[in-house]
Amino acid sequence: DDLEGEWNWTKRFDFIVARFLSGCFESPQDIFCEAYKHLEPGGSIEVHDIDFVPRSMRGTVDGTHLQSCMQLILQAAELNGRPLICAQNYEGWMKGAGFIQTKKKVFPWPLNGWAKPPHKRIGLLNKDNFSQWLEGLCMALFTRVLHWTEEEVRMYCAKVQKELSDPKMLVYFEV
Repeated sequence: DDLEGEWNWTKRFDFIVARFLSGCFESPQDIFCEAYKHLEPGGSIEVHDIDFVPRSMRGTVDGTHLQSCMQLILQAAELNGRPLICAQNYEGWMKGAGFIQTKKKVFPWPLNGWAKPPHKRIGLLNKDNFSQWLEGLCMALFTRVLHWTEEEVRMYCAKVQKELSDPKMLVYFEV
């Protein structure tokens, strides 16, 4: 089903869960309004997402290719009409839709192997996941929206990948 289209469900939901909605919708706040209208009284929604702004311990992300790459991704996504900066707005959008009891929990999500166990494994898995989608996302957004060449994108992504292998880069995202 296309959640940006009309919600035609005749039965209301007790519980709605949504994961990683950033970049999926032109108007993400409308999704919360529709969810609210389609929940039973007392029903709830749970949303998990990532804030795509890289953060770091001791400023190790400042001035890096990773930092500028993520800024370019966010800029291109916005210009493309599918904003990736959404997660920090969810609580306000939920309240605007009518939800009254909202709770926000934020967790640091390491991006490479710098964290101590058990978070080290999360960081390594996150790095692997990030590495797999980075070039594809950049290729789509940078060539179509920012008018880069394919070669420019590949070279830039290689620089980001190299930085991610540096154990001194103490970078994380908030989830």
